[in-house]
Amino acid sequence: MVSADVVATLSHNGRFEGSTVEHLTFYNHTECHCKPVQDVMARDSNTEHQDTRSLQRYNRPERDSRNCRCPSLYTVRHLKDGTCLCDCFDKERSCLRAKKGKDYFSHHDRLCITKRECLPPACDFGSYLPQASRCPRKKEKFAAWGRLIGRQHPI
Repeated sequence: MVSADVVATLSHNGRFEGSTVEHLTFYNHTECHCKPVQDVMARDSNTEHQDTRSLQRYNRPERDSRNCRCPSLYTVRHLKDGTCLCDCFDKERSCLRAKKGKDYFSHHDRLCITKRECLPPACDFGSYLPQASRCPRKKEKFAAWGRLIGRQHPI
């Protein structure tokens, strides 16, 4: 259980009406477990020199590894269970920028994803946004979270 004080600024029609502090309690419902080191793909290595390894899933992986095609900035990661996903290696700066929503995908990549010829890319802050042709940005993730909390707990 984690407790936090949340500060909310109240406004009506764009006018400042004041701030309030609400104490919220969060429960961590995730399960953690250890995996053998050899089951995780080595960082900063190429998939050509790796056999299929286990890796944490970011987006829905593709079941048929023959259909594993990624947008041009991304690299295919093959998982032990026969699935695959599109992700970045640590030092691929252009890929990491796209993953954080700081760069847009090319027209070719956008069509590839839209036509389902390419898998959707792994994004740091949510699922790929086809209308925007990019991954969500950090502030968009927290803005969406704030709207969700506001609907559940009106102030």
